[in-house]
Amino acid sequence: MFGEIPLNYELQLLIFVTAFGKAYNTLNVEHIEQLLDDDIKYESQQVLSPLKGKEAVLDYLRKKFATLRNTPGSELFAEIGFMGSQEREYIKAAFATEGQPCLILSQGEKERKLAVVLVDGLKGKISDVQLCTVAPHWSLVQGTGEYPM
Repeated sequence: MFGEIPLNYELQLLIFVTAFGKAYNTLNVEHIEQLLDDDIKYESQQVLSPLKGKEAVLDYLRKKFATLRNTPGSELFAEIGFMGSQEREYIKAAFATEGQPCLILSQGEKERKLAVVLVDGLKGKISDVQLCTVAPHWSLVQGTGEYPM
């Protein structure tokens, strides 16, 4: 886990990942609102164009969380994990480093894993969020069993 990326950077990422995990698990943007960079980029491999800017990301997440709260069986579960090796993978994600803190996102039930959430930071703020449904695959992440609330 340690050694692939600098420890102080990894700890900052762990703080950011934990905050995003709390936001997903409680469906509440208050956990990340003060941590988002004004120029944040939020991307999903299922959507062609990224969201750009703090207000756009917050607006999107507020609406998404409201929809999830009102849709039975669509609960989100965000588990803290650490990125494993992509050495044997056919498709490698350049932005995912071995040992990097991330989230495993499940929906409906914890066993229904769907995505990896990678978070990056710049100058003490969350600058980039990537929702990965293809690569890296969630099976490459070592889950911790920790679902931050």
